[in-house]
Amino acid sequence: MLIQERRKGLTTISLGILILIVVVSLAFTYPTIYPTGTTIYKPDKCWNGFTLVPYEGGGVTLLIDMNGNVVHKWNIGAERARLTPNGHLVLIKGGDNKVREYNWQGNLVWEYEVPVGPHHEIRYPTPGIVHHDLQRVPNGNTIFLYHETVPPKYMKLVTNPARRAVKIIGDCICEVNKQKKIVWEWHEYKHLDLNNYSKLDGLNDWTHTNTVQVLPQNHWYKEGHKEFKPGNVLTCPRHLDTIMIIDRATKKVVWEYSGTYRRGLAHPHEPHMIEPGLPGAGNILIFDNGVGPRSHDGSSIVLEINPVTKKIVWKY
Repeated sequence: MLIQERRKGLTTISLGILILIVVVSLAFTYPTIYPTGTTIYKPDKCWNGFTLVPYEGGGVTLLIDMNGNVVHKWNIGAERARLTPNGHLVLIKGGDNKVREYNWQGNLVWEYEVPVGPHHEIRYPTPGIVHHDLQRVPNGNTIFLYHETVPPKYMKLVTNPARRAVKIIGDCICEVNKQKKIVWEWHEYKHLDLNNYSKLDGLNDWTHTNTVQVLPQNHWYKEGHKEFKPGNVLTCPRHLDTIMIIDRATKKVVWEYSGTYRRGLAHPHEPHMIEPGLPGAGNILIFDNGVGPRSHDGSSIVLEINPVTKKIVWKY
């Protein structure tokens, strides 16, 4: 009788341990049943069109419709890809120093190699690497970002001895034509304060720029605001918590925005002036990560601002 009671007790304990193991294991695994693909589609509530989705790790770039159907696939992975009006794909790959263009069939039709070769003694960021963003502009040129080392001449301006002892990496905005000639470039170390840096992001990763957009036609310029001249360049040095516009002719920073909402921009991404014909045309959209010195306590924010008044007209 005593043996049977002990066996019952051991069985109960064993069952309890088994349940605990199952619960714990489920807590650390992904669900096996969940909705996938498009779950809700209300055409009257959407800006309808196709969406380009590059999967760098998966080695493909997909063009999908509003129902989530794949309408075209390139067997090419990318960090960032753009679809051109003629159906070509211009893209950059992570850890690479080339900009490439593929046709609809996936054949390489154009390639540009940054003349600064990778220097692998620095793990990240690495000089010469094209990263984060690119744009094919209406005249056929391609504009993109690449990492570069601040030259010794400019390193003398750095006041922090610890930063002066490392290789500080900034970015260059570079525009090339179809003949692979550089037609415009902007080196951050020539125009930005080297002593303005984020103390949370390491000594060498100075700007961590993530966006480049050539300004489209906009009513602000027509109304006399020369800083928004079409062709000027909108960019975002993420670690400086600021977005800015560069005058193409003078190469001076002619407009900046750091914001004040919830302590201001906190490592933002993707500032983008809305093109003509779209809701809010001329306003600037910003994805604010909400991290860094002005952290928003773990939350990200989408802002739409009037660039003249710098007032928020919409937020999410």
